[in-house]
Amino acid sequence: MDNYHNYTYNGLAKFLHWVIALLIVINYAMGLTLDNTRWYEIHKQIGLTILLLVFLRIIWRVISKYPAKLDSVSNCEQLAAKSGQILLYILMLAIPFSGIIMTQIHNRPLNLLGIATLPILIGAQPHAVGHFILEWHLWLAHTIIFIAFVHALIALVHHYMIKDRLLLRMLPDRCNKNS
Repeated sequence: MDNYHNYTYNGLAKFLHWVIALLIVINYAMGLTLDNTRWYEIHKQIGLTILLLVFLRIIWRVISKYPAKLDSVSNCEQLAAKSGQILLYILMLAIPFSGIIMTQIHNRPLNLLGIATLPILIGAQPHAVGHFILEWHLWLAHTIIFIAFVHALIALVHHYMIKDRLLLRMLPDRCNKNS
């Protein structure tokens, strides 16, 4: 067997993967309850944090070494995985940006983690535009949860049915007996 570390993601990639995933699930659940909880500011701050972490993750992905392909993963599966990953990245960017647009068209300030207030670049829009952006934001959120569920299901199928190391590549090293 080749060196395990040739097939696994590095520590920062794993950390960003799991923190972003956790924040997306938390913010999705929070978003579904906003009308009752009124936790809009917390929801926005988590969304902005996700956006910043996704930017960091993209930069890290470009400058760091990508793990070797597993022999158990066909070229077709590899292409499907890459397509799914690209779709997840697009959604991880589109959802916070649609939230920023929604906030701006209601002329509400958006404070970036207590550091700075983002300038309002769009300004007030008719109610129908705000409703459309809200629906779009919600549809994107439902979509990322569905795709993430499928992503996790595929990883579990690989782990328990195909019995390869696909899932282990993204688990923290202390969870892996082979590391």
